[in-house]
Amino acid sequence: MLTYGATLICPATTLMTPIIIVDDSREDIALVTRVLGQCGVRNPVFPIVSGQECISYFERPDARARGAVPCLVLLDLSMAPKSGIDVLRHLTASPSADWRDSVFVMLSGVSDYSIVREGYQLGATTFLTKPLQSDEFMAMLKSVRRLRLEHSSDGLEVVCVPHTKDGAALSSNSNRRM
Repeated sequence: MLTYGATLICPATTLMTPIIIVDDSREDIALVTRVLGQCGVRNPVFPIVSGQECISYFERPDARARGAVPCLVLLDLSMAPKSGIDVLRHLTASPSADWRDSVFVMLSGVSDYSIVREGYQLGATTFLTKPLQSDEFMAMLKSVRRLRLEHSSDGLEVVCVPHTKDGAALSSNSNRRM
């Protein structure tokens, strides 16, 4: 039996770029990681447990050289002491932060429109309410891919890689893009 998993690639490199999950709840990080797996995403996933740690990650000068600039950042809005909005505000104001090639998706269990609106104004691509649903999450991945390809020459690409039931990848000749 074949299933199709999604691999997110930033075509400017040939590397599978990482996905970052920023959340101060380890349980929520585990849940989002599980949903990524259910969607078949094979990229390396880096958990980050604070807003400040996320800012530090993006401000490392060697991130791009190591292929560590993430293609996707799943950012919880309700963290303390630095919220997801604080992270976005800091990154957009920082000339040294290497975040512009990353897609930011806001995650929250609360849907306060004023916070969501500010997230969009600061550069977030979309908003998902927790708990996440696998089908909604995969639809978001496809939408993000479409938006990136329409508005960027080095857009995010979702590549479906066929896998066997046990998760082993098959020949790259049979890849199909979503």
